[in-house]
Amino acid sequence: MLLRNLNVDFQQRFASILWSLWKHRNLKLWQNEQELSVHVVERVKNLMVGWLAAHTPPTTTTPHHGPTSGNHTSDHSANTIKW
Repeated sequence: MLLRNLNVDFQQRFASILWSLWKHRNLKLWQNEQELSVHVVERVKNLMVGWLAAHTPPTTTTPHHGPTSGNHTSDHSANTIKW
């Protein structure tokens, strides 16, 4: 099967794209709703962001007891989708 040869990230995106296209088709067929392509893509992005949020383990933070430098930044790159 084709999907088995792809990495997990691409498999998830591919499945989300197919689902969004199927949803687009059903909206047109059953409810006679027109939908722009940008909405199909946005639905994929939102689905992936929601999936990542639901499947990312919560992080525990420990309180910081000391002076802060004011330059604290957090790295959210693990929870972002690169398009």
